[in-house]
Amino acid sequence: MIKPEIIKIYQNFISKNYFLSSLLIGALLNMAFPPIFMIFIIPIIICSLIYLSLNCHSKIAAFKIGWLFAFGHFLICFCWVFYALWLKNSDVIINIILFIIVLFLYSIIYGVFFTLVFMTRGYPKITSLSIFTILWGICELWRSYFIIPTPWNLIGYSFGFSDILMQTTSIFGIYGLGIIIIFLSSLLYLNHRQANFSAILIFLSLIAFGIFNLNKAPIEYFPDSKFRIIQPNISQAEKNNPAYHRQIIKSYVKLSLEKRDEALKYLIWPENALPYKIEAQSIWFNSLK
Repeated sequence: MIKPEIIKIYQNFISKNYFLSSLLIGALLNMAFPPIFMIFIIPIIICSLIYLSLNCHSKIAAFKIGWLFAFGHFLICFCWVFYALWLKNSDVIINIILFIIVLFLYSIIYGVFFTLVFMTRGYPKITSLSIFTILWGICELWRSYFIIPTPWNLIGYSFGFSDILMQTTSIFGIYGLGIIIIFLSSLLYLNHRQANFSAILIFLSLIAFGIFNLNKAPIEYFPDSKFRIIQPNISQAEKNNPAYHRQIIKSYVKLSLEKRDEALKYLIWPENALPYKIEAQSIWFNSLK
């Protein structure tokens, strides 16, 4: 258990400016994702968000806290999307507008989420924490299917550094793992021995299941097969420039054909290796067959 005095000091610190704290907490959450994987900050951030949402002075304040948290979080984690759009399309103004619209829509979802959590502050704490966890899962599902149909930056990815911890997705999926992570983190908000013990027990159960699941998985070896991984180190700017398209394909073909032997059975090209779609029965299509 953490000493109540330390918790009080921290709560007073983030309470001095609810809105700035929410923005910074949202940005800081990105540290838990690849490639940094600072997962120990997740319980701190989740407990901070629960405290802010349950102790602000109005529904409007709760909405602002959720909105600013999401804005800070997605502003940082989606910068690469804006960069990709910028390279793909020279119209910077349109890209900025699209980026802001997406941020605005994501942030509204979390604003509503925190408002609903604020409305549970008269309930028992465990009820509020359960609702917080469920709403977090709903937000992840909603933004993955109805705004941009891509499951980006789900909290479950924070366990991606460990094959053992990720085994839970074989049962509950990545959204279910996210709900488990949030619930474990929110239990620590109660700050009493039984809740802490329950969180540790559940976490150890995840590890035990992961080890069991990996050990029972069959391992197949192919000693007579050789693979070649092709990586010509082409920049994104070159991929987006039509003047380089022919040279890019030639680079992959050249590396694929170099020093081949009879045992070489598989060539692995990187994701999005070709900068454009190759039409069936075209010269390039037939040459790659």
